[in-house]
Amino acid sequence: MSTAAPTLAVVHTAVFAAVPAQVGAARTWAATTSGLPGDTAADLALIVSELATNACRHSCSARPGGAYTLTLTRYEDRVRITVTDAGPRPVPAPRPSSAPETDESGRGLALVAAVAHTWGVDNDTGGTRVWAEIRTDTGV
Repeated sequence: MSTAAPTLAVVHTAVFAAVPAQVGAARTWAATTSGLPGDTAADLALIVSELATNACRHSCSARPGGAYTLTLTRYEDRVRITVTDAGPRPVPAPRPSSAPETDESGRGLALVAAVAHTWGVDNDTGGTRVWAEIRTDTGV
């Protein structure tokens, strides 16, 4: 029988207007809130930027007055970044793509997949949740 205490998670949530001008605010909030060091903070900022930008460009949250929720869930060994939006426009589910080198967009989820330990998409009637996890060495 194990007597080890269960791992607790620390959850932080914020809501942002789904407009490109708010992506920087989401990135700053996440970096400040997470308290992660150096390269790990840079990975977190990249993931937040890409997921928030996708919510602003490709979801129903992009409609006037729309918003998305950014949640950071900090575990002992990892942080989960989740962006929840108002649901997809009537297009296929998001997936990484290999955009031509000349394109200025289209690489967001490929970048997330390259930086994150794991990532995924959950769709339901409440919207779309795109999440990614990065490993940490700093504990909760």
